[in-house]
Amino acid sequence: MRMRSLTRRSRSNRRPVNARGYPEARFTLQFYIEDCTGCGLCVEACPAISPREPDVKAINLADKAPLVETERANIAFFEGLPVNDRARVDFDKVRGVQFLEPLFQFSGACAGCGENSLFKLLSQLFGDRAQIANATGCSSIYGGSLPVTPWAVDHEGRGPAWVQLAGLRTMPSSASASRLAADKHLALARALLVQLTPVVGEKLAAAILNAPQIP
Repeated sequence: MRMRSLTRRSRSNRRPVNARGYPEARFTLQFYIEDCTGCGLCVEACPAISPREPDVKAINLADKAPLVETERANIAFFEGLPVNDRARVDFDKVRGVQFLEPLFQFSGACAGCGENSLFKLLSQLFGDRAQIANATGCSSIYGGSLPVTPWAVDHEGRGPAWVQLAGLRTMPSSASASRLAADKHLALARALLVQLTPVVGEKLAAAILNAPQIP
């Protein structure tokens, strides 16, 4: 299931965005029906219950076969919608996070696996900045069963960096090394920009050095 906000004409199942950052916008939820494992977790977690039918929620399980063709058309429409601008979304609340594009999609994990929700959240919060050092285990199987992988890329072709490691003892050291390397690259880039200030101009250099690091 994925969610995007709509700022142009769309189908009737759209709802107002009740989150800061998207005034006059609506959102829609889209299920990828052919990838659904039928675990029922979304139905169990859904808080929206019909006031007239207590057993009916906003999300319900149904036979898949009669819905496939209709949902294929809905998916094609959904994928044509623009992706939300991260800079406009207030994602310090759980509700706001749901409007961020997930870059972990359609894993081959067991139906109802709880790890998937955490990885999806991680990919939404950090996007293509995420660097994952993965120790051997379930997550290494459904996370890197080549030639397919649930780790996705955005519309610019960028996504999280994922590496598989032999075990728990090598994972922390590899993750720490990645962090140190990223910090070193940042420090080097800032030092070079300071040196090039006479070339690029003080105003531009100051703007880059003091720019807010929005993830």
